[in-house]
Amino acid sequence: MKTHITTAIALGLALMASQANAIPEWIETTPTFGQVNNSTIQATLVVKAKAPRPMLGVGGGFSIRCAGSTLVAEPVEKLDAYDFFGPELTVNVPTPLTSGYYTIPGWSSIPAGTCNGQCSMTWKAEAVDSVLAFSASTQGVGATFTLLPAGGLVRGNTIIRDICRSGTPQCCTPGCQLP
Repeated sequence: MKTHITTAIALGLALMASQANAIPEWIETTPTFGQVNNSTIQATLVVKAKAPRPMLGVGGGFSIRCAGSTLVAEPVEKLDAYDFFGPELTVNVPTPLTSGYYTIPGWSSIPAGTCNGQCSMTWKAEAVDSVLAFSASTQGVGATFTLLPAGGLVRGNTIIRDICRSGTPQCCTPGCQLP
């Protein structure tokens, strides 16, 4: 019985020692943001990470602001995976990526024939080592080890794009002259 307890303690210590190597690693973080036609922008985010341990959480999300309005895209998505040899996960926001088209907020306030609009996409991506619990017991004697996340990675940024509206500039006020 003493051997079983010693083995359980040794196994728990080995798992705790693996904490230092458990920080996830980025494979790819790709935000895409820009105007695709006269009144539409496309915004997507691909987050891909891997971890040396069998648990990983990956998530991402963004918001879009144009001309004083705020559009919040799909809710932040999170994916968890469990794999004995260490997982590799990809999260697409929105899912599927082909649905990442949005009408430009404040589009009607941009004068025709100008590039007087501006939109920004603020994005965030995260990869975290998930909680790992291990239990070892024999003949009613045992121990449970819970390892808290060793660490995580966070990336984020803001992308700013000028927004153009096609058409002929309009001059509707007295004294107005077009160049």
